[in-house]
Amino acid sequence: MVRFPVDDPSKVETFKAGLAVRALALDARGNLWVASNTSPDFPMPPVPEGASIMKQFKTMGRAALMYKKPTGIVTMIRPDGGQRDPAGYNGNGAVNVPWGLNVDGNGTNLGGQLQRPMLTDVSIDAAGNVWAANNWNSPEAAVAEDPAYPTSTWGGGSGLTVIYGVAAPVKPPRMGPVKTY
Repeated sequence: MVRFPVDDPSKVETFKAGLAVRALALDARGNLWVASNTSPDFPMPPVPEGASIMKQFKTMGRAALMYKKPTGIVTMIRPDGGQRDPAGYNGNGAVNVPWGLNVDGNGTNLGGQLQRPMLTDVSIDAAGNVWAANNWNSPEAAVAEDPAYPTSTWGGGSGLTVIYGVAAPVKPPRMGPVKTY
């Protein structure tokens, strides 16, 4: 991760946050929460030079989803740049290829990855409802070299789930740090 002041981009700070960052969320204290698909020690597969973006996605996705152990972390970076745990949090393997995350009005970090579906975005509304987007009907169809014809278009998802009242409400609009009522 990199951070720099808008008025002076030459003052770049870098932070360890795993590989393949997919989501960012600010809590009410200004802490930045970062979800990274793969852990810092993940063995990145070689991607052929000139490969299309879909070929790159298949190569990287297959490697992450087929990896022999859970991979991916959630990292927190404080406003002063400090990191309580620079190695990130993996929940002793409970976090696996995390994508979407968000922070509710109590500062609770919500999101991560379920086996099926895979949550790619998580949002919390003013009533404390959690909205979760599923962008993966079939991970195998998205990353297989030659997916079965009947399921070959199932890589993209079509699901949206709402879980009523499980989070602390947040004030819209969600720009910048979380605001509570």
